[in-house]
Amino acid sequence: MEVDTTAAHHALHRRFPSTDVVWCVLATDGAQRVIDHLDIPWADVARMPETELAALLDELHRWESDSDPNGALLPRAKCHDDKTLVTWSPG
Repeated sequence: MEVDTTAAHHALHRRFPSTDVVWCVLATDGAQRVIDHLDIPWADVARMPETELAALLDELHRWESDSDPNGALLPRAKCHDDKTLVTWSPG
């Protein structure tokens, strides 16, 4: 699969007053798709400390390998995609 350099032109951009934001999670599609498929609440992800986020990424990777190596449950082009999670909450 080749990198599509025009993909960023399809990004969604939203602005919110910072006083309205109680948490935020940025996720690559490799993490987002598995989290959504496994029905893991995003609010739970947002509250995870760094060690739990690392464990979650490992769990997502293992789920792909052990539970769905051929993409039958969650169709995808390859067994593993990159997975990155960034969380933020105000002070």
